[in-house]
Amino acid sequence: MSILLLGQTLAFTADPFLHPWEDCVAHHARGGVLIEGGRIAAVGDGATLEQDNPAAEVWDYGSDLILPGFVDAHMHYPQTGIVASWGKRLIDWLNTYTFPEEMRLSDPAYAREVADWTLDLALLHGTTTLCSFCTIHEGGVDAFFEAAAARGMRVAAGRTCMDRDTAPPGLRDSAQAYSSEQREAVGAKDAATVVLMRDAPGGVECYLMRRRPSMAFAAGMYVFPGGGVDLRDTGDVAWVGPSAAEWGERLSCAPEPAQALVCAAVRETFEEAGVLLAGTDGDSVVDVAGADWEADRAALAQGSSSLHDVLERRGLSVRSDLLAAWTHWITPAFEPRRYDTRFFVAALPEGQRARDVSTESDLVAWMAPADALAGEVALMPPTRVTLTELAQRRSVAEVLQAAQTRRIAAIEPRAVRDGEAWWLEVDLP
Repeated sequence: MSILLLGQTLAFTADPFLHPWEDCVAHHARGGVLIEGGRIAAVGDGATLEQDNPAAEVWDYGSDLILPGFVDAHMHYPQTGIVASWGKRLIDWLNTYTFPEEMRLSDPAYAREVADWTLDLALLHGTTTLCSFCTIHEGGVDAFFEAAAARGMRVAAGRTCMDRDTAPPGLRDSAQAYSSEQREAVGAKDAATVVLMRDAPGGVECYLMRRRPSMAFAAGMYVFPGGGVDLRDTGDVAWVGPSAAEWGERLSCAPEPAQALVCAAVRETFEEAGVLLAGTDGDSVVDVAGADWEADRAALAQGSSSLHDVLERRGLSVRSDLLAAWTHWITPAFEPRRYDTRFFVAALPEGQRARDVSTESDLVAWMAPADALAGEVALMPPTRVTLTELAQRRSVAEVLQAAQTRRIAAIEPRAVRDGEAWWLEVDLP
C-alpha cells in the first residue's frame, strides 16, 4: 500500500559539513512524501507525486510543515527505565538509580528489552536519528544496534568508559581496567588500509569513507578503505611487482603474512571502493566497469568468493607495484577490538573510478588532506596523522616517491593517566 503525504515539505539532500548549507536543503511550498511499505520512497513536488502515483492514499495536511525525523544528539538509553526518578543531588541519583539500573544491562536479554523500549519511545515522539551513551557491556551495545537496525533507524553509540571512582566496579572498564591488570589485552588482528589518491588542482586528494553508525568499530569515523586479512589471502595468487619476500622486508614480517597483507589491501580496496589493483601484466590495469565485475565485487564482500578465485578466473595478477607502504598502526591495548594495520598508499589507476559501494559506509568523498583536517570530520588518530603527513605533499608522484624511503615502525598508542584524566600518548617514528 502506498501513502502520499501532502503539505509543505523540507528535506535535506546533502551533508552540510561537506557542502554549503544552501545546497543541502530542498523546500516545497506544496510538496509530497511518498511512503511505500512503511518507508519513504520519494520526496518532491506534491502535484507531480500525486500524478505519478494515482493509486496512493492521500493524506493532505494543507500548509502544515512536514519535516524529516528529529535528531537527538545526546541521550542515555540505559537510563530509560529511571526517567523522572527523584534525587536530592546528582551523586544520590547516580548511586540510587543510575548505577544499579545500568549494571542490569550486563544481562543481554534485559538490554534488548530496554533497547526496544527506548527506540519505540523515540519513534513515537518523531525521533529517528540519535546519539546515545551505552554502558561498558558489549551485549548492551549490540542490543542497541540490533534494535536500531530492526527499525531502520540511524544511531551512533558505543561502549561507555567509566573510570572515575564514583562508579561501582561493575561499571568500570577500558583504560583503567587494563592499566590495573583487571583485564588482559586481546590479540590484534592483521589488517590493511589503502590511501587511494588522485591529483587535483590544489594538490593531492584522498578517498575517505564515513563508517556507518551501526558499525562495531570506528562508527561514524572517516576512514580509508581497508579491513582484516582473510585466511584465503595467503593462497597461491598470481603476482606482478615486488615479491612477497621483498614486501616482508619492507613490512618487517615473513613473506607469507606480507603476501596476505598486500592481497588484503587489493581485495579491500576493490570491495569498498570498486578499484582493483590488478592487471594481465606489469603494464596494464584491468577495466572493472560492468555488471559482471560488480557481481565479483559483491561476492568478495560477502565472503562467498576469494581474491584468488576472481583473479584466476579472469587471468589477472595482483599489481603489488601499484602499492607503497606508508605506516603501521596497532590499536591500543585496552580496546576490546584491536587491529595490527599496515597502511599503504596507491594512485587511483587510470580508467578506474572509486565508487560508493561499501555496505560499511554511508558517505564517501574525495577530500584534500588539509580540508579533512580543518573540517567537521571525525578522524581516528592514525587517519589524522596520515592526512597530516600527506598534506605536506604536492602530488601523488611525490607521495609515492617519499614512501620508498620512509622509516616504518609499529605505532601503538597507550593510555596515560594524569590525575583524574586519561590521555592517549604515542611515539611517532
